[in-house]
Amino acid sequence: MLQPRAMQHVQADEVRVKLQGTIVWMALAVVATTHLWLGGSVSRQRNLALITALLTLIQRSTVVIKRLLLVTDGLRHYRTAAQRVFRQPQRRGQRGRPRLCRWPGLVLVQVVKMSQRNVWRPWSRTLIRQGKRIAWVLRRTPRSQVVSTAGIERLNATFRERCAPLARPPRHLATIQPQMYLVGTVCNFCTVHRSLQVTPAMAAGITDHPWSVGDLLAYRIPPWGPSG
Repeated sequence: MLQPRAMQHVQADEVRVKLQGTIVWMALAVVATTHLWLGGSVSRQRNLALITALLTLIQRSTVVIKRLLLVTDGLRHYRTAAQRVFRQPQRRGQRGRPRLCRWPGLVLVQVVKMSQRNVWRPWSRTLIRQGKRIAWVLRRTPRSQVVSTAGIERLNATFRERCAPLARPPRHLATIQPQMYLVGTVCNFCTVHRSLQVTPAMAAGITDHPWSVGDLLAYRIPPWGPSG
């Protein structure tokens, strides 16, 4: 994504990937309302560095808005990473480096599956901010009015189907990230989502038509240069 966009409901999760002789993790994020894939990170450990890298991608893709609902699984690193990443400078007209304060509208909810009589049911807990803010966001996201990780879990299934390292264990970690971004970008621009009847990029207002894979591969982003 070239420019930060206003997003109110984002889901994140991790996918376990087998390499030859080891295990690596791929963390992904998606906008719940448009099903737009925001990006991902890859690491040999399911640790704080992996989650921090993922949330940094989300933070750079999001303009600071009144509310941001972030729904994840129960991994404990999300709270620590969110408190570090989602911060903005608080300027008071004084000299020196401004103090960094957490985004006032950030809401972090973790959905954990718990077993009761051998039946698994989702259970959610709010780690940052209050439930009233969750309801505020859900009222404004008509396609996703329930706190869950269903959207990111469907995306995980798509990645497992289309991404070769998830089907056949590769030899090297370096092969995973390029294929991850190829699959995610094709999902965004070329795949019409059944419930949306458009591609996620169209739903997000990035483009006005579905792209072919050929168009996507032929597209060239101009080199960056200072404006003006």
